[in-house]
Amino acid sequence: MALHHINHGHVENVNEEMLEQLQDEGLIIQEGEEYRLNDVYIAMKLRARKKINEKINEKINEKINEKIKLTDRQKMVIDYILNNQLVNALDIVSGLNIPKGSVYRIVGTLSSKELGLIEHVGSNKTGGYQLTSRGKRFLTENGYH
Repeated sequence: MALHHINHGHVENVNEEMLEQLQDEGLIIQEGEEYRLNDVYIAMKLRARKKINEKINEKINEKINEKIKLTDRQKMVIDYILNNQLVNALDIVSGLNIPKGSVYRIVGTLSSKELGLIEHVGSNKTGGYQLTSRGKRFLTENGYH
């Protein structure tokens, strides 16, 4: 808590003994009447926070990827979008010879909030589907391409 007080400019909340101890440990630096956190300490704290965030994100991604099981047709559609960029549903129908109703259902599932692997961009007339960043990450992490 003492480091928190110092970091936020409330040195008056920290007793002298604690200030001396923190200085001896190299965690804070005194500049005139002011105290500040040592840059090395800040860098260490940021690296530790980054490692913790990476571990948390890794666990979250593992859980997300565990839940996503794609059908063969869904994989075909994703692969088609990946290789052809910005394709509409009718392009997928003709390119993969999958019935139109199935394609609409598949792109609806792949673009759902739950999966979010593809997204429609542009107008209904001239736009098309593309992979989202989550879709690209999912493909990379699961070796689909």
